[in-house]
Amino acid sequence: LSKVFLLLKISMSDESDAVLNINDLIQFYEDVDELAGAHGTSNCTYPLGYVKRQAIYSCITCWEKSGSFCGICTACYLKCHNTHDALQLYTKRNFRCDCGNSTNKDVCCSFIPEKDPVNEKNLYGHNFEGKYCYCNEKSNETMEDDMFTCIFCEDWFHKGHITGSYEDGDNELICKGCAAKRPFLSFYIEKYGVMEKTDEDKKSETETADAEHGAIEYNKAENKQSNLIQESNETESVEQLKAEKVEDVKYADAEVKNVSLKNQDLYKSYDCEFLLDDEDTFEKYNENSQNNPVSSIEEMFDHYTVGMNPSQKLEIAYGIAEMKKELSQMVAESDGQTITMEDVQRLNQRLERIIENKRARYEDKKY
Repeated sequence: LSKVFLLLKISMSDESDAVLNINDLIQFYEDVDELAGAHGTSNCTYPLGYVKRQAIYSCITCWEKSGSFCGICTACYLKCHNTHDALQLYTKRNFRCDCGNSTNKDVCCSFIPEKDPVNEKNLYGHNFEGKYCYCNEKSNETMEDDMFTCIFCEDWFHKGHITGSYEDGDNELICKGCAAKRPFLSFYIEKYGVMEKTDEDKKSETETADAEHGAIEYNKAENKQSNLIQESNETESVEQLKAEKVEDVKYADAEVKNVSLKNQDLYKSYDCEFLLDDEDTFEKYNENSQNNPVSSIEEMFDHYTVGMNPSQKLEIAYGIAEMKKELSQMVAESDGQTITMEDVQRLNQRLERIIENKRARYEDKKY
């Protein structure tokens, strides 16, 4: 609940005439809960280790203080870092929650106080500082250009900054930097009849791929670039790639099938066994998230009152009831109009008076 008012204050603190529709606030919590998926918002995911895929937030406040990127799970975003500036990074693969470790020494994880100093297997890119694409620019919510994500480095790219044709519904690709670091991808590229680029094109693409644009560096592939067949359109449709891979394994002749089976070890050496896992896709994650029930008020209450004694929980419950009543009244008075900063300030003042009066009555009864 504190997050509700924090969101309102942050959204309105920069401009006196800023407004926020109550529906936006409701949508915010629904989106957070849905994105969390099966992991929910009630417990830190740290004990699960390097989760195959989960929603991750980058805590900008902790990064600015420590100089180290800090990726946190949904539960820690809502509770441990709820007064911090954080970015939603959608989902990350094989990532472990950083809350409370050496990347954010000023924060103690409310769920798992004792953690390893560093999650050595976590991979970070420029997305963690709010930058995206080859252009290395910060996200602009007013930009109408669609965004696509690379299934390898999981960076996001503007449609206007990549080449190739994409149909409605496409949102995944393999960026040219990642394609250049994985020679085995040339097998799939050849299957689609893509022509090899000129030496000049290759040199230009190598320089671009080496630029600091958030793509993850794979040192084991750096000495294998000279014989790589580059992709003329820079990217390859992931759905097409997977469809071709599955067909090769199931229906191709024995020779091609054996090549595909042998490539499983190659996939492992390049940390991309996920290509063989039909469950590890954005589509599957979204499907599972949509099937996940939204947290109830009771679950949220239990989540935020862990460790409190009965009297403290009772006071919180009373505050929630009063806030719900006052918030409902504010919404009714707004008659569907936007809620301004002045409205929120008046609501806070009313709630403060109500809580103070209750505390005063409680103290009188004690004596």
